[in-house]
Amino acid sequence: MSREPETPGAPHLEPLSILWRVVAAPQTLMVLLGLIALALVAGSLIPQVPPQAVADPQAWLANQSGFFSRQSGLVRALGLFELYRSWWFRLLLTLTGLTLFVWTVEAAGLACLAWRLGRGHEAAEGRGTAPSVPGPWFGYAPLVQIPSPLPVEETLIRLRDRLARSRYRWAGLSVPGMVAVRRGGALWAQPAAWAALLVALLGLWIVGTWGWQGGDWQPVPGEVRVVGPRFREKVRLEGFDLHLAEDGRLQDYRSEIAWLEGELVARRAVVRTGQPALFRGIAVRQVGYVPAVTIHGQDAAGQPLLIQAGGTETGTSGTAEIEFPSPEAEPLLYLPAQDLFLVLAFEPLDAEGRPALHLDLLQEGEAERQPLAVLHGRGSVTAGDLRLELEVTYRPILRLDYRPAMGLVVGGLILAVLALAIGQIASPRLVGLLVSAGEGNGSVIQLLVPAVLKEGCWPEGLAARLGEALTDGD
Repeated sequence: MSREPETPGAPHLEPLSILWRVVAAPQTLMVLLGLIALALVAGSLIPQVPPQAVADPQAWLANQSGFFSRQSGLVRALGLFELYRSWWFRLLLTLTGLTLFVWTVEAAGLACLAWRLGRGHEAAEGRGTAPSVPGPWFGYAPLVQIPSPLPVEETLIRLRDRLARSRYRWAGLSVPGMVAVRRGGALWAQPAAWAALLVALLGLWIVGTWGWQGGDWQPVPGEVRVVGPRFREKVRLEGFDLHLAEDGRLQDYRSEIAWLEGELVARRAVVRTGQPALFRGIAVRQVGYVPAVTIHGQDAAGQPLLIQAGGTETGTSGTAEIEFPSPEAEPLLYLPAQDLFLVLAFEPLDAEGRPALHLDLLQEGEAERQPLAVLHGRGSVTAGDLRLELEVTYRPILRLDYRPAMGLVVGGLILAVLALAIGQIASPRLVGLLVSAGEGNGSVIQLLVPAVLKEGCWPEGLAARLGEALTDGD
C-alpha cells in the first residue's frame, strides 16, 4: 500500500480551507454555544437598562441595588448592564452566525449524503437507484491509494466482504466503487444540531423583539402595578415577611403576590430570591429588600423636632418618613434648629446575620461619622438633649420582566448540544472507495474520507486492513 498525499486532483489545505475546517469543527460551535448560554444567564441575573432609560443609563445605574451595584466597576466596563447591545456580545453573535453559515453548508451536505446512502442501500438490495459519485462534501479529504493485485470485480468483492466484517454497510455507485458507512444514523446529528440552533435563534429574535425588563419596584402591601400596555394583567403585593430565627438571624424573606385580571384575582403566588412567580410568560422576581424608617424627634423641652429629609420638612409633627431607593442608599437628615446632620445606612446582613440600620451623626468640620445607634427594629436614640424614636419596617424589591420564547432558546441550545455530543460519541465512519484498473491485471483503490468526519487515525487503520485483505488472500 502506498500513500500519495499530493496526488493530482487532491485539493490542497490552503489557509482559507484550514480556516473553514476550524470554523466547522464541532468544538468551535460548542464553545460559542457555551458562551452564549453564559451570556443569557448573566442577562437574566444582571439588571438590564430598560428602553426608557437608554438616553441616560448612568442615572438608571445609580439607582440600582444588589451585589452588582457594589461591584459595578468591571460590570460596567464589560457593558453587562447593556449586555445585548455590548460590542463583545455582538461579536459573539457574528462569530456564531459565521459558524452557522459553515454548518449550513456542512449540514446540508451530510443530510443529502445520509439520504443518498439510504437510497444506495436500497440499490444494493435491488430496490432503488444507485447514487452518483461522492459530491463536494468529500472535498479537502486525504487521498490514499491502495494497490490491489486482483481485477476490479474481485477487488470489489473482497472490499465488500472486509467492510461487512468491520460492520460497515455499503452502497453501490454508478462507477466502479462504493460508499461504506458505519453508524450511519449519526450522520443526522449535525443537521439536527443545525435545526435546533435555528430554533434557538428564532427564540432569541422573539425575546429581543417583544421581551422587556422593568425597573425595581418597592411596593407596600395592597399596592398594585400594571404589567404593561399590551397586557391586561396587574400585580398586587399581598404581604412581605422576614423569617427570623429565635436569635434574630435572617433565614429567609418572601413576598406574597396576586395576579389580577380586572378586579378579580387570577392567581396567587409566593416569590423568593431565585424563585420567581410566572404567569402567562410574565415573571416577578425578588432581588432584595430595603427598610422604610419612621422617625419622630423631640428636643429637651418635649417639643417636636423639625426634620428635613430629602429637602422636605416635617412641619410641627416632628415625624419623618424615610424611604431607601436602594439598599446602598444613605439618606441624609437635617435638624435645622440644632444644625445637625444625621445619616442612615442599611446593612442587609450584619456580622451576626441580622438586618441592621445604622444611625450616624455628621458634625460640621468633621469628615468622620459619629455612630449613634444600630437598630434591628423599633428603638430609641438619645443624642445630647435630643430624643429620636425610630420604627423600621421592610419592603421587597421586585422586578417584572417578560421573556417570551425563552423555552425555544433554552430547548434549542440543549438539543443542539445533545446532538453534537451524540455525533461526537457515536463518531460515524464514512469512506468512499473508487476502484480503477491498474498495472497488468491489478487494480487501484482510492480511499476518500470527508474532512468533516476525519477525526483520529481511523482512516489509516481502515486503509491498512483493506490492503491486508487484498494481498494476503483473506
